[in-house]
Amino acid sequence: MAETMKLSVIIPVYNTEAYLPRCLDSLLAAALPDGALELVIVNDGSSDASVRIAEAYAQRFPCIRVISQPNAGLSAARNNGAAAATGDYLWFVDSDDYIAPGALESILDAVSRLRPELLMLGSARDRGGIIKEDRYFSSVPKDQLLPGREVMRRGLLRSVCSPFIVIRREYLLAQALHFMPGILHEDEEFTPRLLYPAGRVGFLPQVCYYAYARPGSITRRSNPRRSSDLLKVAASLDGYAADIPAGDRYLFSRRITDVLNMAFKLTRAYSPEERKAFQEEIYGKRALLAHLTRCRIPKFVLEGALLRIFPAHSVPIYHCLQKSATAFGLGVENI
Repeated sequence: MAETMKLSVIIPVYNTEAYLPRCLDSLLAAALPDGALELVIVNDGSSDASVRIAEAYAQRFPCIRVISQPNAGLSAARNNGAAAATGDYLWFVDSDDYIAPGALESILDAVSRLRPELLMLGSARDRGGIIKEDRYFSSVPKDQLLPGREVMRRGLLRSVCSPFIVIRREYLLAQALHFMPGILHEDEEFTPRLLYPAGRVGFLPQVCYYAYARPGSITRRSNPRRSSDLLKVAASLDGYAADIPAGDRYLFSRRITDVLNMAFKLTRAYSPEERKAFQEEIYGKRALLAHLTRCRIPKFVLEGALLRIFPAHSVPIYHCLQKSATAFGLGVENI
């Protein structure tokens, strides 16, 4: 019988008093052996009742620890939670989301048997009670382990959302991986670097995680910072890709292509002044546009060629391509 692993669940909290009890209750409902679960709640300078709720739960459940920090953002909270965790495996769970019944039992069974470096989970989106399941890798044979680069080659990384992956703590430490602090869309930068070097990636197709579309979430509002931060993500992945074998660099060109398209797409909701500011920023980083022509996906290669020819006008060209693609029932995005 496989030895049961210990799982540390890291829960960053910032002003989510309305959702935190649901998140914690869903985790604490699991029937697990003593010592198999640790909940590390990282209070990121909340100004509402979140920290009081967390501390009340910690008084009732010995498996819960509460850490408080001045407000520094999601990346810093996750990094600090990972540093404090003691489990064999780590799972980042956002405090406004929740997990499925039986998920923890299935996760611990899978990691105890397979000992993967990463375990990719089935997930679902909760949009105000309307549930949409993500079927990203239901075709992968049960208990199969793949190298991370093969996962990327097969297109199995359909979502970079870090809560959809359970991570062996020793692997995270050996790779010296951290979330980039101070940015939005941090998972776009973190997850490809997490996945690519992994030698043993397992899959748990059942829905384990429910991502809740919270009204007013900063990643769902029009915010010019989002496009700017996505360019930082693209630049970071560009630097990482320069140090991997040349034959695999197209895998990161695909990720960077998705990130750039997301940055361009978001400008549809920006004011003319905000679009102009982004145009100036992307022109200053126009070398990144080369990844579109290297990603080996024809529609993006064409898009990239046009944007590279006219980099000073890349934003209006992108929107023109969008309108043309829509008119012909096509799409130039992969997000």
